[in-house]
Amino acid sequence: MVRHKWTSVRTSDALTFREEIDKHSVMHWPFHSHSRRLFVDRADHWVVQLIRASAASLGAALGDYALLVVAVEVWNTPVVWTSAAGVVFGHVISFILHTLWIFPGADHGYHKTQMVLFVAIGASGLLLHSGLMYMFERFSPLHYLIAKTVSVLVMFLWGFLLRRTSHRRLKSHVPARTSPVPQDSAF
Repeated sequence: MVRHKWTSVRTSDALTFREEIDKHSVMHWPFHSHSRRLFVDRADHWVVQLIRASAASLGAALGDYALLVVAVEVWNTPVVWTSAAGVVFGHVISFILHTLWIFPGADHGYHKTQMVLFVAIGASGLLLHSGLMYMFERFSPLHYLIAKTVSVLVMFLWGFLLRRTSHRRLKSHVPARTSPVPQDSAF
């Protein structure tokens, strides 16, 4: 048996520092493997991508709604124009998160194509959103925040479906890797 010079405990009887840390680590929590798949690992499964896109869109929507409420309530700007500006602000946040976290393109080098597609999909979403906001403001008694929520949900589904389709098409043009990458069978 080996004894450490600073203690009288034999190494075979004592846990190493790393073992002691691992014993209390998050890695042993029952939900860790699912949370890791949802938020850290590659997102190839559509459910994981949808959950990540929802989280990213929630962050973008917070910035969007904050701009809308301040501009309409404090500065008294028109709802449709302010809502459109909020969508553009949200799209900048969303682009960063989509490119780096949800549909990463670093492995196949289509950053410029991804950006062009993102702008095109974002512009079509902006037109859809602005058209819905205009219709709600013009023909509906709904409060502007409720109208905004409906418009954002429609725009989110539209954008997610188009981004997923474009991402899959880009990936289909990429040559196969030499080392196999495990595919998500389930989230």
